[in-house]
Amino acid sequence: MKVKVWGSADRVAELLEKGLGSSDVIVNGREGPGDTDGYDLFIDLNFDEAGPAGPGWIPRIGARPVLLNTICTSLSEIQSGESLLFGFNSWPTFINRSLAEITAPVKEHLAELDKIMNQLDWKYVIVEDRAGMATPRIAAMIINEAYFTAGDGTATREDIDAAMKLGTRYPYGPFEWGERIGKSAICRLLEKLHRDTGDDRYLVAPLLKSASRSITDC
Repeated sequence: MKVKVWGSADRVAELLEKGLGSSDVIVNGREGPGDTDGYDLFIDLNFDEAGPAGPGWIPRIGARPVLLNTICTSLSEIQSGESLLFGFNSWPTFINRSLAEITAPVKEHLAELDKIMNQLDWKYVIVEDRAGMATPRIAAMIINEAYFTAGDGTATREDIDAAMKLGTRYPYGPFEWGERIGKSAICRLLEKLHRDTGDDRYLVAPLLKSASRSITDC
């Protein structure tokens, strides 16, 4: 299988570390697929940065499968024509995990998805096609709560990170995790979830909002 990948350097490196089975892999930078001939699968690790208005290249791919980073954007917002679109949790630190988190809203495409995952040698779980998927939503809320906790003076960032790593065996403390994922990405997801649900659980902590360089809509 020939796979074309594009995305930021850190995400591409994490994907290659995870491995793509015995596939032939071409990395194409950040700007989209370019030449689409001769490839069996496309992986866009940075789709959420462009959002629903971004994928002008999708019609050119036709009926070939695409894995998109759709943590803020549900596939139902962009699904069109014959495209075989699947969502993929590709936040930094979530790519190279033993179980890939995938959305597949078109049930007729599930057989094709299973074929792809077998060729990539990936174990996977299907979650609902909603903003935040499962683990990004939970991680974002943990990080947000840590900023609330530091903001009200309950504990320092360093103490919160140490307590969470030692007490829960999380791979990173919430502040360290937020730096790796990107604070703006976390803010965008929380704001999207708040808009979609109206639930104040997703209000962004003031300290997180001020720490984020820029907060833009998903």
